[in-house]
Amino acid sequence: VTSGLVATYVQHFKSLSRLTYSLTAIPAMAVVFISAYVYDRVVWWVGLIPIVFLIGLLVLTIARHDNKPRHFVTVSFACALIILQFAISAVFIKNQVFHTDHEKRANTF
Repeated sequence: VTSGLVATYVQHFKSLSRLTYSLTAIPAMAVVFISAYVYDRVVWWVGLIPIVFLIGLLVLTIARHDNKPRHFVTVSFACALIILQFAISAVFIKNQVFHTDHEKRANTF
């Protein structure tokens, strides 16, 4: 399901303007960074967010021109989204499933 959502997002992504993309992405990034600062624990994938944002901005900039690198940059954006998705999943699994007492809790029933 998630890969289908990513594919649909990437497919329709180029219809956004750079202004719309920036006006929606910057507040979302601010919420993530403020939450990380307030919580005082930062997971490593938070650093990937600005990279994905910049690649997306590059895609939208190049999408305005009809040239060869456009496809490469779009594929790079899709790959960056997938890497971010795997990073978030890995951290979630590590923090939620594999606690030190996980096996003990699983064997109680």
